[in-house]
Amino acid sequence: YGIVYLLPFLGFMTYGMQHTLYGFLDLGAKAVISSLVFVMRAREWRMMKKSLTLRLSSLNQTYMSLLRGGFDHVVPCELDDTGQCRLSDAHNHDTVSLSHLIGGTVEGRPVRELLTSASDRQAFEDYLDSV
Repeated sequence: YGIVYLLPFLGFMTYGMQHTLYGFLDLGAKAVISSLVFVMRAREWRMMKKSLTLRLSSLNQTYMSLLRGGFDHVVPCELDDTGQCRLSDAHNHDTVSLSHLIGGTVEGRPVRELLTSASDRQAFEDYLDSV
């Protein structure tokens, strides 16, 4: 800005050109500052999401510990496209132990198929509808 201010005094440009150049410099400075603010906020957002993910993953481990204290088998399930809760395909201690207990494989099967009574199936369906 200082050089643009001095150029008309030295005869290298007119005052009209000086004002035009000031306009372009202002526009450029505002674009750079806006870009920097955008980059800083995006980085802050990524750091916040990473921190939140780490905090929630430790909560997940805490909840799993509490569940394991109250239940014999803790097997994660996923909702498929039809809305059925299917047991995970992961081969871990709980799925192996549950498979031995019921005398068949449980990996990838809907939970509804593993429940023996109609009242248990209905209670499970009601629970899924409430979640």
